[in-house]
Parts: sequence; C-alpha cells; structure tokens
Amino acid sequence: MFAVACRSFVTATALENYEQNGEVDCGQALHAAAAVCGNSIKSRFLVMCLEDLRPYTGKYEGSDPQRKLASPYPTLPRGNVPRGFIGCAVNMIDLEIDHLHTRTAAGHGLRETVLYRLLGEVQVYETRECMLEAHRCIKYGVVSLDGGILREKGVISLGYGSLSL
Repeated sequence: MFAVACRSFVTATALENYEQNGEVDCGQALHAAAAVCGNSIKSRFLVMCLEDLRPYTGKYEGSDPQRKLASPYPTLPRGNVPRGFIGCAVNMIDLEIDHLHTRTAAGHGLRETVLYRLLGEVQVYETRECMLEAHRCIKYGVVSLDGGILREKGVISLGYGSLSL
C-alpha cells in the first residue's frame, strides 16, 4: 500500500493533475516524480492531510520527547493486565529526531495525527496465544509478534498473509 502525508489539503490536491478528459496526467506532479525514479503509480493511493486529520485528544505519557500517547492498559474482568501485553502500536514507533517537532497549524504532532489515524488503539502482544487469551478486553484491534491479528472485537483474521483466488 502506498500513502503520502501532506500538511494541507491544498498540497495534497497538487500531487495529481488531470487531462481534459478527466484521466490522470501521468506526466505531471507525483506521477512524474515516480517516473524519474524508475517507478510508476498504477493504482489508487491515500493522501493524508495533517491539518484535516482528527487528532488524538487524550493525555500524553510524562515528559517524554516522543510524546507517547497515554492509552489505558487493557484489563481482564479480574482487573489484571493480560499476559504478554507489550503496549499500544502507536507508541512503539520512535519518531526520528528531525520529525519530533513537526506540527500542524493547530500544534498537533505526527504521533497524534498520522500514526493515531493509521494505528488507532491497536494493542501488541508477544504471541498469538496471549492475544487470544486477552480477547475479552479487546475493543479496537490486536496484533501479535508471531503474526496473529484480531481486527476488532469479534473479528479474527485467519489463513495466510496473501490471498490469491
């Protein structure tokens, strides 16, 4: 999957130009840049406009320069944190120092806009077994380091990583 992040809607719409007949002009904008690199864009792609993304609105973990989101830990019915819980995916990505201070006009950073939009509150567990044991406290989505995926409460991904019919 190919996606681009831009600061504004104006910048995002400038990434692609169109012919008079409405077809994409592959000789202009991002398509031309891809061609210079020896690539071509042959399918749809997402463009996220930082200024328009609904940001995370909760609290942050301490004074960490990474501005990790203070997401509550999952808890089982007895109140304990599930075995094998590692953390929330959105906080497991360390932003490069050059991007730590990238902000939208409203003051929101990359973690609370782009990463939160992509990963939301997805939890990460050590193993599929741990992930399945924790299914009662899953609200959004879960992945395990050995490839398990629960997309949301009540939806499990099974089978192989790629599908061909």
